[in-house]
Amino acid sequence: MASPLATTASNQPPVEAKLDSLLLALKRITGLRERTVRAIDALKSSQEIATPGGTDAGPNKKILELESRLAQLWAEEQTLRFQARLLSSHVQAHESNQSFSFSLSHTPVSQNEAIETFQSQRSMVLSGHGLTALPESLFSFSSIVSLDLSSNQLDTLPEQLFFSLSFLEILDVSNNKLTTISGAISNLVNLRHLFLHGNAIAGAEDASWLTGLDRLETLRLSGNRLTADAVSSWALRPSLPLKTLDLARNPLESIPVCLGKLAQLARLYLDSCSLNDAAIRAYFVDTPAPLGQALDGLKVLSLNDNGLSTLPKEVFRLYPSLRVLSLADNRFTSVPFVGASVAVLRLDSNPVRP
Repeated sequence: MASPLATTASNQPPVEAKLDSLLLALKRITGLRERTVRAIDALKSSQEIATPGGTDAGPNKKILELESRLAQLWAEEQTLRFQARLLSSHVQAHESNQSFSFSLSHTPVSQNEAIETFQSQRSMVLSGHGLTALPESLFSFSSIVSLDLSSNQLDTLPEQLFFSLSFLEILDVSNNKLTTISGAISNLVNLRHLFLHGNAIAGAEDASWLTGLDRLETLRLSGNRLTADAVSSWALRPSLPLKTLDLARNPLESIPVCLGKLAQLARLYLDSCSLNDAAIRAYFVDTPAPLGQALDGLKVLSLNDNGLSTLPKEVFRLYPSLRVLSLADNRFTSVPFVGASVAVLRLDSNPVRP
């Protein structure tokens, strides 16, 4: 029976290939560490023979340099050991058709110091490993502020993630298979940057999922399946410190009316959102206040690839500080009116006549 893992041209599953690569790197780093230890010992021995008092500045400086290098090699070695153990557990789980889990409970006592180092580290990168579930041991690293889970095969995130890693400031789950945004994400009260682009997200489990994210500055949701109605159902509010919102490559078909509530927004990306002239006019001209309220701080507006041929002047009344306006890959036949504040206007790939 075929392995549940996708295979490469060499018939080796990609996760196993990554594991082999990690093991080779681990072998190389371990060899370097062992040679460095021997070099330090040799220098110390020669120093004791040449200068019994240990006052020769030359060897002392060299020893300090080698010991610094040794500390770096040790850290690299322990990181590789951790990643190799993680992938090994993943491969074994697939081979036995068991759910993927990872435990450090049987780690030798001699590695306790390494475990403490991992548990106190500030960031963790587990991108591109083909993970279909998160290892249980991940939740013990409660001090990390940055977690990269991008480019895996995750279709859901366990609630334990949002309760155990409460110090997270950066969470990247881009390019996975998520279909919804967990309401439990509101527990990440320190979160500042959230990357969810490149999934299959059609909505959120709870419309109030943004309620607890009082520090959120960046939200990237491009390349999903969001509609304007789905986004409009979210509890957006003026106090949300969101500076960057990326909704590009979603089937919005209209601009969500709630965006006018994001009083601190500086960059808005609505490329390839199936918008048209009617949708733009409906939002900027026909929408009554306060839904279409001005965003005084908006600096960048990107409307590339939307089939637009006109742009109402009301855009610049609502966005008086706009500096960059990108209208590439549309249907403009002439240069549209732009406000005095605009410094950069992109019109490439439009049929503009001279």
